[in-house]
Amino acid sequence: MKTVSRIAIATPFFGFLLGYFVTNWLMQKDEVVTPNVIGKSLQESVVILSHNNLSVRLLYEQEDSVLPSGTILDQIPKPYQKVKPNQNVFVTVSKRESLAQVPDLSGHQYNDVVAITTKRGIELSAYFITSNLPKGHAIAQYPQAGALFERKRMTVYFSAAQNTLCVMPSFKDHEVKEVEEFLQALNITIEMQQDNPEAQNLRILDQRPQAGSIIDFSHKNTVQLHVVDGAHL
Repeated sequence: MKTVSRIAIATPFFGFLLGYFVTNWLMQKDEVVTPNVIGKSLQESVVILSHNNLSVRLLYEQEDSVLPSGTILDQIPKPYQKVKPNQNVFVTVSKRESLAQVPDLSGHQYNDVVAITTKRGIELSAYFITSNLPKGHAIAQYPQAGALFERKRMTVYFSAAQNTLCVMPSFKDHEVKEVEEFLQALNITIEMQQDNPEAQNLRILDQRPQAGSIIDFSHKNTVQLHVVDGAHL
């Protein structure tokens, strides 16, 4: 009688243990290993994770100038971790950098221009030319202010020491807009000869005075530009 009573008391306990181990075994069996989707496209990642009974959730978009948009940069949980089926995998994906706007540097001093371009990651090409403006004064730039960068590069012309004599630079193959801004900043009159009024991407074919000529800023100067379609150069 006592033996039967002891068995009756112990039965619920053994039943609990059996249920615990069975449940734990089933849960372990249902675990899946998180695939590594870093470096893959978002579309590929969705397919890979769905085949493993996992879902994708976008956590963050990060600008990247090299990788294609939608490339997986990071994931949580990390690759090869054991997780439960139907769990979300949160991913960080790349996106293309938005085009930055060209700053207006005209009138700034050289040191200020260097500081501004360095801070913004702009590659600067600086040229010093003869001008009646104070030394180090930015007198022209290309691309023009307000345009959108295709590449983060700028050409800025600065005033050198005051002198009335200057060597005429070569404008051949340069874009018309760049040359116009440069000459207008020096108060030089422009006379333009254009073979095809409807041409696009205009560039300089020839100039008068020729490159290397000496011009005197104490007199009014005129530059003649022969302009053609850049595609024909």
